[in-house]
Amino acid sequence: MKTMYTILIALGLFILSTSQTYSMNRELTVALFVNESDREWDWLAKAIAVTLSDNLLFLKNMALTDQRDMQRIIESTQTDYFDREANYFKLGQKIKTRFLVYGHYTVEEDILDIVVKVIDIPSNKHVILFTLKKSLDRLNSSLRLLSQRIAKVVIQKVDDEDITFEKKALRVYSRKNPKTIEYLYFYIKAWEMSLQEKSSIVLSYSKKALNEQPDDLNALLLMGKANYLRSNFSIALQHYKKVFSLAKRWRLRRFLTRSGIWMARIYNLLGYYKKALRIYDRLYELNDEL
Repeated sequence: MKTMYTILIALGLFILSTSQTYSMNRELTVALFVNESDREWDWLAKAIAVTLSDNLLFLKNMALTDQRDMQRIIESTQTDYFDREANYFKLGQKIKTRFLVYGHYTVEEDILDIVVKVIDIPSNKHVILFTLKKSLDRLNSSLRLLSQRIAKVVIQKVDDEDITFEKKALRVYSRKNPKTIEYLYFYIKAWEMSLQEKSSIVLSYSKKALNEQPDDLNALLLMGKANYLRSNFSIALQHYKKVFSLAKRWRLRRFLTRSGIWMARIYNLLGYYKKALRIYDRLYELNDEL
């Protein structure tokens, strides 16, 4: 019986993780942004890229390159992709993406001046260029606005009725998880350490991020993963349950799926096979409802 449950759970994980496959026509990648101001703002390069990627996940039926994969690609090559404009096209070709989002920014006297560009890789043409100059305390709404503009351009270029942007869901998510400068600094530090699986440092920075924003879903997910890696399964489960509950309340499908998969994985590991299967049943029900 145990073997049967394990097989069913593994099958559920496989189905959920592979239920959406995309051609290159539906691939979108956000590259790291380039800091053109003082080095104290270097960390914002990843913060902008990660936040834009996070927001653009609300594009339905469009695949996004994971920022963790982007980081590994950049670290594994000798090419300085951010040294010349033409190198971004080479990066897009290497990743085999349809669209590449990149840009640069400056920070002066708490004013963020950001330039965002989008390349259509197959044609090697810029499809749009955005500029935005706002106070840093409006960073959350600024990045949401940029995400909406990028999504609009991508939808127009692909011209596929299956690709839509969940603007309302993004607005809810953005308001419930406001990304202040203080929060972003701690979250990005935790995110960087999670790439190296340095769980104790991830926990430290995630806690600081949650002190700034107690219900932030991304920081809670990092807390869950860090505790999972330390075999603190009951604590990890608490964090994933909180994400699942908040995502259900706010009707955020992708956070339901991510937290639900981890909950099922932990239940399976602890031998609660029926609970794991019930999680999958609930995920399918909720995905149909949302």
